Order: sequence, then structure tokens, then C-alpha cells
Amino acid sequence: MTTLVLLPGLDGTGSLFADFVSALDGQIETVVVAYPARVGYARRCVPSILA
Repeated sequence: MTTLVLLPGLDGTGSLFADFVSALDGQIETVVVAYPARVGYARRCVPSILA
């Protein structure tokens, strides 16, 4: 089965994908990634957060 990985947008939570994932109705496995709830990440830290 295909897995769709959705990376967080500017809000950092990935919660904006809720309606989209719901519309997929389980046809595609989805993984929604969210940044940890902390403020002030430097751009160089993002790859390690997503790993």
C-alpha cells in the first residue's frame, strides 16, 4: 500500500490536513508529521526534528 507523508506547514502542527486525510477515506495510508511544541527552532534544526 502507498503511504502519503504530509509535512507540517507554517503552523507546524499538521492539523490543517485533517479534512484532507478524512476525504481520503482510508484509501491511502497517511502519516501526518508535526513539529514538537516548542518555539524558536533554527532552520538548521528542522532535518533532525523530521528524522
